[in-house]
Amino acid sequence: MSAAWLMIVVFAVGHEGVTASLVCQIRQEMKRKPEWTSAECKQIAKALVETRRPRTALAIMILESCMWERAEAIVSPILRDVGLMQVRCRLDDAGRCENGAVAGYSPEDLRDPITNLRVAKSIMDEKQRIHGASWRSHYGGCRKPSCLYARKVRAMETALSGRMPRLHKIDRRQALYRLVFEVAKATKSRKSGERQDKILSFSTPRK
Repeated sequence: MSAAWLMIVVFAVGHEGVTASLVCQIRQEMKRKPEWTSAECKQIAKALVETRRPRTALAIMILESCMWERAEAIVSPILRDVGLMQVRCRLDDAGRCENGAVAGYSPEDLRDPITNLRVAKSIMDEKQRIHGASWRSHYGGCRKPSCLYARKVRAMETALSGRMPRLHKIDRRQALYRLVFEVAKATKSRKSGERQDKILSFSTPRK
């Protein structure tokens, strides 16, 4: 197989199985409106891959906002969690964020999916640098390694890999995990078949 063809296969697979097709399909199954276009899904998948932990980032996105870019949780008059990754924004007197990686952004800026993911990447990098393997808990605001939030993220990562996770008995999002599992399993199977067809087609001598 040539290097060029190998690159095509790698692009089709995506990193950790996170592809534009998977992103679009999950969004569609969640009935979010407006639906993302194919181009938007490609941009978001690319931004997820750029986090260097795309499956985890997508798991957090699903759990935090159910893939709704305009999701916003008002914690207090000056604190709010915004966008796909529900990044925390502490507002200054001018109505812009003044904390950490979001400093200088407005809440409206953070509703843009790509901006939100890039900011979230900086936050995840910092959490991992400080807290190591327990960084998932700290992203969710929990300081204990055994935090249920981290278990939920790992369970969603498992579902995104096309395997049904073992769920905690008090987790109320079982239907969400199952939806993601079914979509990921179907997408993985379909992509595998398409890649095999392409490889066979590439390998067949031309007459």
